[in-house]
Amino acid sequence: MERENNVIDTPLKSPTSVHRTPDLSAEIARTVQKQPGDRIKCRRVAANTYRCNWFAPEHAAEDQGLCFLDTYRIRDSRFLRVQKTNGQLVIEDLTLATARNN
Repeated sequence: MERENNVIDTPLKSPTSVHRTPDLSAEIARTVQKQPGDRIKCRRVAANTYRCNWFAPEHAAEDQGLCFLDTYRIRDSRFLRVQKTNGQLVIEDLTLATARNN
């Protein structure tokens, strides 16, 4: 489609056509190392790249008498490149690779 000023509108790709590999988010969250009480949230950001956050219980709420309130803070956050080879996850930490290059 063409609009005024020669700007061409292109249809957006459907979400299913963007990624050809399976989403490994849930499997990564179960696999990565964690501390007791941690909750892992892992989201796919590209074909084989994931953003993972480690949420740890925040005890400040308990200290303030709010023991009925569960609060968490992000203890760690990483970018991971993940592939599945022979049924096993191969995880490369891109956060560390980026830090070494700076």
